[in-house]
Amino acid sequence: MHSLAGGMHIARSRLQELIREYPTSLLDKTLCFGMGVEKEFFEDAQRERFSGMLEAELTVIFFLVKHPGDTYGLGCSSEVVRIEKDEEGDRQ
Repeated sequence: MHSLAGGMHIARSRLQELIREYPTSLLDKTLCFGMGVEKEFFEDAQRERFSGMLEAELTVIFFLVKHPGDTYGLGCSSEVVRIEKDEEGDRQ
């Protein structure tokens, strides 16, 4: 079991653009696992946080997992199909 270090709602198209901006060797965890690239990539993605309408774009939850030591892993959910708001009006 690993700790969730962060998560965000992001447009799938924007996430794909970010992936293309990074050399594939940097995102290959077999080459750089533990070098902080995953955390840097996640921080770049946070600047692209989704705030639009679900009907207009496919979106996912993109997350960063903290492994033992100073290593991180990236993950992505399946497509977000709905957003529910709690009694205070916060998104869930």
